[in-house]
Amino acid sequence: YAKLFNKKTPLVIGWDLTYRCNFRCKYCGIPDSGNYPELSTEEVCSGIAQLRRMGTQRIHFGGGEVLLRDDLGEILALCRKNNITSAVLTNGFRFGERLADLQCADLVKISFDGDEPVHDELRGSGSFKKVIEAVSLARKSGIAVAFSTTLSTHNIDQIDFILRVSRELRVPVKFQTVNEFLSGNQDIAAMVIPAEQRKKVMAGLIEEKKTNKYIINSEPALRYLRDYPRTKKIGCGAGRIYARITPDGRFYPCQMMKKNATAAAYPDAGVKKLFESLTCSGCAHCMCTTTLELNMIYSLLPKAIINGMKKF
Repeated sequence: YAKLFNKKTPLVIGWDLTYRCNFRCKYCGIPDSGNYPELSTEEVCSGIAQLRRMGTQRIHFGGGEVLLRDDLGEILALCRKNNITSAVLTNGFRFGERLADLQCADLVKISFDGDEPVHDELRGSGSFKKVIEAVSLARKSGIAVAFSTTLSTHNIDQIDFILRVSRELRVPVKFQTVNEFLSGNQDIAAMVIPAEQRKKVMAGLIEEKKTNKYIINSEPALRYLRDYPRTKKIGCGAGRIYARITPDGRFYPCQMMKKNATAAAYPDAGVKKLFESLTCSGCAHCMCTTTLELNMIYSLLPKAIINGMKKF
């Protein structure tokens, strides 16, 4: 409907509730971006109500480390009350402490980058054990979980291990590649996978997906990541069917277009006004996996639509 009538509708929102984090992952500079003001509980809840009236169906909450927000349980409960599905991205370290608050989440995505030495080297000592513990707690509590794997030169040899653990624990996994647009102010040039190696990796995942139901990425999206930057043009729903919100309430079209963030912040300006003011110039690629999947669906690619119905 939104595409057919060219009507801006924020069907999916990515909302970074905080840039605070208890980790210092090697490929992420967000926690070092300085003290960032955050919306109050009341302001977040008012924003959710406004988004619902505009037709929002799903909100992805992230950060920073979103479990550092003490009011997360209240926020997730409000989403459920308003029939908005919610997803939470976390490093998993505080999963046990926040178990009750996560009961209202429709999906919890846990960062998982390899075996214990590799994962801990990338994210911090003891973090691997916390991931495995989180999955166990989720199973006992009936919370749906998935792995979110960020691929870099540091863990490119860990894919078989990650896929094996995914199958053994019956946890779906989404693969994302390290890139400059997702790293904050971090210098990650040495961690970016060389093009030829990336092509081989993605080709392998495309083949693996034929028999592995636990890979979240759609085949069209994996082909896009394989062929980048020589990719076929796809439709873009940034600022049309989705947007992102910063902790202080500014809107921007997607991770690839942070420079297009609104000057005003919610609640100084209403949600509707900020969303409708978004501009989407200056982007010729799509390297954020979640956004890429939405764009594949927005482009009406059958395999992406079917995959989305199963995985999202």
